[in-house]
Amino acid sequence: MKIGYRPEIDGLRSIAVGTVLLYHLDVHVFGIRVFQGGFLGVDIFFVISGFLITSLIHAEYAGTGRFSLLDFYERRARRLLPALFAVLGISYVVAFNVLVPTAMEEFARSALASIAFVSNIFWWGESTVYGARSGLVQPLLHTWSLAVEEQFYLVFPLIYISVLARVRRGLGWIGFGSVGVGFLLAHLLTRVDFAFSFFMIFSRIWELLAGVVLAHVLATRPDIGQRIPFAGALPGLGLLMIGYSLVAVPLSWHHPGVGTLGAVVGTVLIIGFARQGEPVTWLLSIRPLVGMGLISYSLYLWHYPIYAFGRLRALMEPGMVDYIAWVCLSFAAAILTYYLVEQPFRDRARITRPVLTGALTAATLTIGAVSIVLLQRDGAPGRLEDLTELYGPAEPDNVFLEEVSWSILASLAEQQGYAPSTAHEPSEFEREVLWFDPGAATQKLLIIGNSHGKDLFNALHLNREIFPEFEFARFGMRNTIEEDQIETLLAAPNFMHADTVILSFRYHMNTMDPVGPLIERLLTAGKQVVLTTNTTEFGASEVYSIADRHLLRTGTMDVDAINATAWKSRVLSNGSPSNDVLRDLAATYDLAILEKEDFICDATRRTCANVTLSGRKAIYDYGHYTLDGAILFGRRIAELGWLDPLRTRNEPGQNDTRSPIPQMQ
Repeated sequence: MKIGYRPEIDGLRSIAVGTVLLYHLDVHVFGIRVFQGGFLGVDIFFVISGFLITSLIHAEYAGTGRFSLLDFYERRARRLLPALFAVLGISYVVAFNVLVPTAMEEFARSALASIAFVSNIFWWGESTVYGARSGLVQPLLHTWSLAVEEQFYLVFPLIYISVLARVRRGLGWIGFGSVGVGFLLAHLLTRVDFAFSFFMIFSRIWELLAGVVLAHVLATRPDIGQRIPFAGALPGLGLLMIGYSLVAVPLSWHHPGVGTLGAVVGTVLIIGFARQGEPVTWLLSIRPLVGMGLISYSLYLWHYPIYAFGRLRALMEPGMVDYIAWVCLSFAAAILTYYLVEQPFRDRARITRPVLTGALTAATLTIGAVSIVLLQRDGAPGRLEDLTELYGPAEPDNVFLEEVSWSILASLAEQQGYAPSTAHEPSEFEREVLWFDPGAATQKLLIIGNSHGKDLFNALHLNREIFPEFEFARFGMRNTIEEDQIETLLAAPNFMHADTVILSFRYHMNTMDPVGPLIERLLTAGKQVVLTTNTTEFGASEVYSIADRHLLRTGTMDVDAINATAWKSRVLSNGSPSNDVLRDLAATYDLAILEKEDFICDATRRTCANVTLSGRKAIYDYGHYTLDGAILFGRRIAELGWLDPLRTRNEPGQNDTRSPIPQMQ
């Protein structure tokens, strides 16, 4: 069954997809993101989808007294899957030629999630992983919204037809109640867990249901517009609500939930009350907007991988020329896909059901098989022979270097039968096991911090043979220094036996307040406390370190040139406000403070060690140390006598006490 074509809905689609395209460019003017509410375009799509799907189902059921679920799924498959598989296939070709192994593995996993209709669940899981790459360089991140719609399509038709066949009166009120409950659920979930709420259907169902209820009401009460006072003004109000939301509502403002309300209600008002010949209808029906709306699905599919691959290939921060090129390429790909893929596959005369089934099955199996093979082969590093040759002894894959930087702690834990450590939480191994030798006449140093605490631990532990008078342990903690973690720390065996506690975080001005109270707790417990400043940070991009950019631009791993560039690229150094606060705290409590820049940079030579003398990376991102970097920095710590203040302030082993605590063997 068909419903009457409404060009203004395509115009609304064009506004939704256009603002999404601009939002994902991540352009800022005077520090404000252009269309900072552009992400709400996806929510507008959800309302439109709920409306159109319900309109079609109701028209078929009312006209024939029956509803074919098989026909419904066939229509959805024709509408969604051919274009999706076209984008996945071409994206795979590009990914195979440009992505480093860890990124290739992630791409393969995301492709599997896309064809299994669970992309939203996959990306929610990825969002909880510490150190995960920016979403701006994840080519298939946007498929989460398709998964939400696909999950909705799997169950909604059966529920709606079942209710429609049994409930004759009051169905509209049931729908309104469902929307209200869904809205409250979304708002509560967002307050509890933003990432879960953002990706999961539970927080988006009310938006789809808003379109469902609207379609049902218009189908059963087509004269409703005549019953509502000032109905002619409602589309204009809706357009204003959408416009304000797209421009003014940031992602962090109660979304999904209250922050989404303006875009959803505005969409409902336009679809529900726009009439032919009225100003809003005329505006949304102009040919450029309608044309863009017609290709909006393909445009949405293409823009994100094009943007992501563009960022992955950009050695410097993208500029306006890059943005214009990405948008133009997105439109070109969308137009071709619309005419060469979308239109033919929607035509049942040209592509019969058996042909459709065969084509989609073959595409699914192919993408699934390729993805599994790539995962089994660890991202197929042999694909990138030219890159491997260019990098020589260095490692091009920064995510791999990050993973390896955690291997020291993981190995220590595994030897005792424990799980690996994490950045912001103390692991069970760190909470329960004594790493120190209680009987040794050594000074026992416990390093507390997040991933930057891990880096300092690596630098000292990997050079422990040149620090025979010290022993080292690590305790993971958030830089927000929360009470529950402090209590866990005070009960940890490494803390009980430690002579000195070293705080090694990445500080920000908004996380400085708890530092003073923590120092007082540690001093009260009888520990010597040592502060370290923030590590020196550099102007790395989302993908490339300083060393990467120089090598890919010049073709040479010139150690002196790279390290000189690193000096000029410092972002956070001794003059940072948080470091000044740390120095004030050290003076207030009479503590030693160790400057990390001392062992990373040489101010007299105006150079910072981003690569080692052998041409390996010392820093894999903006400021974290590789294992090669940790070894280098640990040796510099020894050469500089960086730990000398600890020797002069404390006698070794003053807190050594034996206890029945599990110890490292």
